[in-house]
Amino acid sequence: AFVEHRIEVVYGKELAWRVDKQGRVASGIQDSAYSWVPAFQVGWKTGKGKEEVLDYISILLEPNKILEKIYSNTPNYTSSKQDIINKFLHANQIKLMKKTQEQLTKKKNELQEKYIIVQVQYQTSQEEGLSAADQISEKKKLINTYKARGCTMDQDVNSCNNAAPVDGWTYPLNGFYQSSSYAENRGGTRHYAVDLAVPEGSAVKAVANGEVVSSRVGSGGCGGLTVQIRHTYNGTYYLSLYMHLISANVGVGAKVSGGQVIGTSGGGPIEIAKYGDHCTTGAHLHFAMATASSIYDLIGYSSQRGSTFDPVRFFPAMKGEGSRYNY
Repeated sequence: AFVEHRIEVVYGKELAWRVDKQGRVASGIQDSAYSWVPAFQVGWKTGKGKEEVLDYISILLEPNKILEKIYSNTPNYTSSKQDIINKFLHANQIKLMKKTQEQLTKKKNELQEKYIIVQVQYQTSQEEGLSAADQISEKKKLINTYKARGCTMDQDVNSCNNAAPVDGWTYPLNGFYQSSSYAENRGGTRHYAVDLAVPEGSAVKAVANGEVVSSRVGSGGCGGLTVQIRHTYNGTYYLSLYMHLISANVGVGAKVSGGQVIGTSGGGPIEIAKYGDHCTTGAHLHFAMATASSIYDLIGYSSQRGSTFDPVRFFPAMKGEGSRYNY
């Protein structure tokens, strides 16, 4: 019930591998009789080729242990037998080195591919005005925001202060599912705002104290009713924009408080029927934030970056598509 595979080496001598039907392997050196090393279990089954037997042996046993077993179980071994074993071990090491080289080459190719992707992404961001320096600056601001809220570096953002907004700000909705990220690429055009999916008719709130500077229906039937509010925070002017509204409770010049309801969300069939808005595919609030250099600034079209920025700076729950807040 044994199958033997003899491997030619040097001096007319052979290393032999004896395999039974259960896949157990024993080894020995050809002489007047084989001196078999005690059997050891490998995952080899009858029917495999000689090279595969050697592969299993080289992987499962260290060369020095093969030597130790053969020496301890083969009486009167000669220098020629030692040469045979050394030749086999040398060939085994060459195989292992070849496999290692193949693995290193594969890893090198993978790293080169990743490097090319990073280069493309960097070039794209440069062309679109999102320089590496700008991105790093935004991330640093976000990190400092979390630190100011008492978050630690090893703490999950979602669990830090329950994703509360930065002091002085409040979320524009009681809850939402973020259906798009800031500066999302839409067929080659960037969308410099975030979309917050909510049922039509949801209460929309001013994100901070401020003054309404614009309240109008988008030209050409795109955007529906849109409201913009100017805020002053730490000596800097900011603008917040709320688009695809069904209704607005405030007009230009009105003073509002953070958290005050200023209108109701649309984006769905009710708002489309009312304003003919053809720039929406479902119920949501289009929300944008920007800095302002003067009281006359307004946020432009969503495809224009201008001075807009990722709202996550003030609203940690708006960290990207798929994020949720009390929703």
